[in-house]
Amino acid sequence: DSAGAGDLVLSGGVYLGGEGAANKLDDYESGTYVPTWANITVGNATVNTATYVKVGDMVTVSAQLTFGSTTSVDGSSPNCSLPFASVGRRFYGVGNILDNGTQNYFARSSVVEDGAVCYISVNNASSTYSTTANITPTLPMSWVTGDNIRFSITYQAI
Repeated sequence: DSAGAGDLVLSGGVYLGGEGAANKLDDYESGTYVPTWANITVGNATVNTATYVKVGDMVTVSAQLTFGSTTSVDGSSPNCSLPFASVGRRFYGVGNILDNGTQNYFARSSVVEDGAVCYISVNNASSTYSTTANITPTLPMSWVTGDNIRFSITYQAI
């Protein structure tokens, strides 16, 4: 993209709230990537995409996986790759699981102290939705073509 009328172009960064090094905003990046999943066979998924925005060391990721006929959950506690490694602390995001267009389940995404993956869990109906449970081949439902996993999370990168 080229700058046009009304655009502000800065080289090197901008200072917000002061002139110190900590006030300089000089790192912005956005993009897309194809996430890799553990404990999920992506197979012929019709959608497997993610976007990210990185400002300084804070990263916001939004991802979606839409199941095809050969997509399956293979084990417990699936996780999704992230574009940047985290600082090794817990961060939580939100998500949902859509049961082939008929039922929504609230999900939680979390980066849990181990680098560049995001774990996905679902609210646990057996404990009146006050806790989360690992996604499995049959939880929160039996997975079929058209089911979706979507999540968004903001975390601090290394």
